[in-house]
Amino acid sequence: MYTYQWFNGASEDYSDSLFVRRKVFIEEQGYSEEQEVVPEDHEALHLAIYDEGRVVGSGRLIRDIEPNAAIAGRIALLPEFRGKGLGRYIVDLLTEKAKSLGFEKVYIDSQKYAVPFYAKCGYIKTSVEHPDGHIPHIRMARTFALEGIDWLAFDEFYDALFFCTDFSLPENIIDVQADIATLGFQESYINGNKVEDALYAPAWTDYVARDTSVYNYPITDETCHRTYYLHYDLTKLVQAGKNRLAIHLGNGWYGQSETRNEGVTRYGELKLCYKITAKTADGQTLQFTSSDGGVYAKSYIVKTSMYFGETQNFNLYDPKILLPETDISHWTKAKKTETPETLLERQSCPKDGILRKITNPKIIHRFGDLTIYDIGENLAGFAVLRFLPDASPDERITVRYAENLNPDGSLDFSSTGGAHRISVDEFFCGEGEKQDLYPHFLWHAGRYVEVRGAHEFCYFALAATNLPVTAEFESSDPVLNWLFDAYVRTQQSNIHCCVPSDCPHRERLGYTGDGQLTARACMSVFQAKGIYEKWIRDIADCQGIESGHVQHTAPFYGGGGGPGGWGCAIVSVVWDFYEFTGEESILKRYYMHMKKYIDYMQTRCVNHLVEFEEKGGWCLGDWCTPNGDPEIPENFVNTYFLIRSIRQTAKAAKIIGMDEDIPVLENWEKAHSEAMKSQFFDEKTGSFCQGVEGADAFAIDLGLGDERTLKNLVEKYARLGNYDTGIFGTDILTRVLFENHQESLAYRLMSGRGENSFGHMMEEGATTIWEYWQKKHSSNHPMFGAVTVYLFSYILGIRQEKDSVGYQKPLISPAPIPELDYAKGSMKTPIGKIKVEVKKGKLVNYEILRN
Repeated sequence: MYTYQWFNGASEDYSDSLFVRRKVFIEEQGYSEEQEVVPEDHEALHLAIYDEGRVVGSGRLIRDIEPNAAIAGRIALLPEFRGKGLGRYIVDLLTEKAKSLGFEKVYIDSQKYAVPFYAKCGYIKTSVEHPDGHIPHIRMARTFALEGIDWLAFDEFYDALFFCTDFSLPENIIDVQADIATLGFQESYINGNKVEDALYAPAWTDYVARDTSVYNYPITDETCHRTYYLHYDLTKLVQAGKNRLAIHLGNGWYGQSETRNEGVTRYGELKLCYKITAKTADGQTLQFTSSDGGVYAKSYIVKTSMYFGETQNFNLYDPKILLPETDISHWTKAKKTETPETLLERQSCPKDGILRKITNPKIIHRFGDLTIYDIGENLAGFAVLRFLPDASPDERITVRYAENLNPDGSLDFSSTGGAHRISVDEFFCGEGEKQDLYPHFLWHAGRYVEVRGAHEFCYFALAATNLPVTAEFESSDPVLNWLFDAYVRTQQSNIHCCVPSDCPHRERLGYTGDGQLTARACMSVFQAKGIYEKWIRDIADCQGIESGHVQHTAPFYGGGGGPGGWGCAIVSVVWDFYEFTGEESILKRYYMHMKKYIDYMQTRCVNHLVEFEEKGGWCLGDWCTPNGDPEIPENFVNTYFLIRSIRQTAKAAKIIGMDEDIPVLENWEKAHSEAMKSQFFDEKTGSFCQGVEGADAFAIDLGLGDERTLKNLVEKYARLGNYDTGIFGTDILTRVLFENHQESLAYRLMSGRGENSFGHMMEEGATTIWEYWQKKHSSNHPMFGAVTVYLFSYILGIRQEKDSVGYQKPLISPAPIPELDYAKGSMKTPIGKIKVEVKKGKLVNYEILRN
């Protein structure tokens, strides 16, 4: 008969547990005493398993750095007691203990061979393979919110449907809470009242495993999978007696089944799971769950496609179905289905919604029953329309969006993907009260809205993730002012479902290159902490568990890129987040992912230069250079990012106490730097790669080259007066000039009006930043806007001292730019708002409004 006992490491003797650990981990597996017996033991709960008084097994439970999470570990059994079910017994004891203590999640750092065992215990992979001592481990996790509750699916495949379930409450209800998980976007209602005004919820993640080998750039990595559920307080929406929960469920990203973007592999068909918990005044608890079943019917939204639009037939619309008194017994019963193999977590990141409304668009063309509106800005979102009061049930309205017009005044779709990617919304009128017409489960993007059919235009909604602007900027230079405004508009249009995207129309994917490039600017201009906490998880989830390969998009949805500027996101975004917020926990949480990426990159090198990525895929260096295909060598750019990532990873290692990794990282950095200089440095001229497309700036940023390298860089761009760089080179060049006392030249490039300049975009009437310096392809890409951060860090001079993070040691030092008459603005930092005013490059006034 086995027994167990818990010991508090802070006050009780846990030597029995240590005895087993020493036997297994030190004597059997070769760990040292220092590796096994650690200070964390004093903060832990220790579990000992006994067989007739003899200790035979151990376990440990400690608090994780992540809120509401615990780590179960040091699970060990003496050899003669293995294979008897005691391992599962220990895991269950640790898990139940964590649950009883109020933790929402438990992690286990599993030795690689034991992963299948922990999977049978309900744990899901959540990390890359990483060493713990000399043995490879994979972190796994289990959450509790909806455990043991059945998921529901549907016999028919619909793009959208209504699911309903009824539940009864007594008079003395004082609190009602709900957890709702859907695979697909959802809108929830209680008794006909919408629970919240959010859009596109839950946030997009890499929900479940699927076949990614069929993408245009095939990937065979095993990755991690996560799904968010939504938590609602329903107390004010319910009533005594019968209530109805209705969930309007649409494809969103999960059920997306058509795109001409990167190749298609659907995540799967729509599913849901829910739990409603009600408490009474006399202490009773009532629970209603999806295990109780429910019924469903086809929605009036008969088609919804992220890339091709939405069709709504209001002849099928009946708002009474949301009310508990309406009989829906004839609806089809939902069927129980397998629980998805995904880590289910409560969504804590911001949700999407309507950020702004434009109510006065200009009518610029009428062609019979077709009207084209100019909303005055290039934005993501949708037009909200209505049928006219006397519209008949057979009337139809169609809506299309574009960034540009053809010479004849019609919509030009070339920048949003061309004729084969046109997204169209169709609305068919029905009987009864006329409803607001807009797509519920997708967004559009453009400046021009074409509406065919008799209608009322209510407003255009800027719809995106809740991303409040927390910075201000104004100067005497109209180009800098345009840059700030255009970047704000572009970045807001390019964050949906807590994913920073490349564009809001053609691809609308979370490209890691675009996202890592603009991270510093976004954190400086917006309240973006919650967004990047979530997106870093996406990048880590989509990293190859065994390979360490970082995908080009996160959540992974295909897409081209390269191992350097794209893959480095797992390092650079984590590091930027740390520097901006000062939160060391971000380094501890993702260091294993950073190091695994560096390990992967070593396998992509020939003679210490990065030469390739995945078989059948792209291996881009820089991108979107003025002359089309970049001239700057791919292996030069990718090796630059590898060296930069190694340095950031080594800094992280030092901060979190992973000193044993530093010598290896330093040796790699030295080898790659010497290879860069040997291959690309011209001893005669002092330039790298003939100075093409900012190459010397890349080298200077790494501390390579000599005094001639900077001289050549300055002379070239003083003579050129414009950018000739791609998305990465533009940012690096601008920063290197500022950092090397060439502030006026950096300002000249940022404010220029030549061929490849922000001033040219401004003069062409752009309201958002283009994908290319020339007006081709998308007119709403944020990447070149990465330099917006320098409006604050150099032109206003809001920086922090070299050894500071989280702006604990602010440094106000504007760049000396006498050509700029004045600049003023503010930026919200973790310590508070910093306001600065500058004239002729000299500080006039500053104020730190501390939190």
